[in-house]
Amino acid sequence: MEKLPKYAHENGIDYVLGGDYYIPMLALPEENLLLFRKLFCCQFVPLYC
Repeated sequence: MEKLPKYAHENGIDYVLGGDYYIPMLALPEENLLLFRKLFCCQFVPLYC
């Protein structure tokens, strides 16, 4: 059986191999990531708000 590469790039999207399937590597823009961190920390770690 042919060994598949761990990463692939097709149609402008990066993929990572997960088992037998390629899963798209998605990333949030920086401003959304900062908002997510703020909401997550305030909900689960109230000392850092």
